[in-house]
Amino acid sequence: AEDKKLEFEVEVHGANVPPTIETDEQRLQQVLKNLLSNAFKFTDSGGVKLRVGLAEGRHDAAPAGRLPRPRAQRRAALIPHRAGSSPVVHTIHTPYDGDLDQVVNEMRLSTPRDALFAQLQTVTRAASTRSAVQALSGVQILASGSGIELRATDMEIGLRVPLDGEVVREGAVVLPARLLVDVVRSLPGDSVTLELRAAEQDVEIVAGAATFHIRTLRLEDFPPFPEPEGDGRVQVPGPAFVATVAKVARSASRDETRPVLTGILVSATGDELRMVATDSYRLSVKETKLEAPLVGSFEANVPARALQELSRIVGQAAEDELSVAVWTNQVIFEAGGIVL
Repeated sequence: AEDKKLEFEVEVHGANVPPTIETDEQRLQQVLKNLLSNAFKFTDSGGVKLRVGLAEGRHDAAPAGRLPRPRAQRRAALIPHRAGSSPVVHTIHTPYDGDLDQVVNEMRLSTPRDALFAQLQTVTRAASTRSAVQALSGVQILASGSGIELRATDMEIGLRVPLDGEVVREGAVVLPARLLVDVVRSLPGDSVTLELRAAEQDVEIVAGAATFHIRTLRLEDFPPFPEPEGDGRVQVPGPAFVATVAKVARSASRDETRPVLTGILVSATGDELRMVATDSYRLSVKETKLEAPLVGSFEANVPARALQELSRIVGQAAEDELSVAVWTNQVIFEAGGIVL
């Protein structure tokens, strides 16, 4: 009801004092999200219990939306009640309000020190240096059954870089990009072990006789990346693409108030690759004839900064081909296992 207030109590296992907050229904979703995300930072057993009660009156119906169904031994019922009774409405065992059977994040991996340092130097170029969201200034380390991947983005460009190593326990973590590079640069030995310590909210980095602890950034704030798909990809010769970018990139505008001019119009069809850039004062057009016709075609206005970064990646990897996939408002390039 509009004249009623909801009272929330979050019980955090391992904490001394559970927080209690009263709020009106308009802020229900945001407050609930903040409570659960903050509560998980201080839990050492992975369990958070949410108690909901009305400040006045009774429950007339269950909250909107489908409640996730926990395992049988953790089943909890939604019971109409008055304020103060605070029955347990639902128990959440992961930071995600959707799948209670997700694996707890206990990341641990081992990787060669030189490989880690080299890939960090590549991926951190996409990390933000001026965003209000701290997670964007970090590098996400994702360890799964398919391998290890480093990710960074400033919401304009994003990089996904593979990393050689052994995954002991799967998980994900976000660490400050520049600090991580400085730490890895100073590490001795040939091998590095990274282990997430959830209770301490940090990652332990061990190499030889050196041990570092780096505080983590909020994993929930790091944006998801689009997954490249096989359909719709166009294979383009790498050297021809890099040479064409170099001819027109300097004519792209740097004025952020006119973002469309900060890009390069890239089009490819048949045996021709064409790029156009302008800052409204000068115009550069480069048409490159390809040795063989392309299978497919595409056209996109891509930020000049992204194409210059792609040129650097293709040059370092010495790749003969790169793949391009254009979506509604995104374009994905892949070269040498690196996805931009």
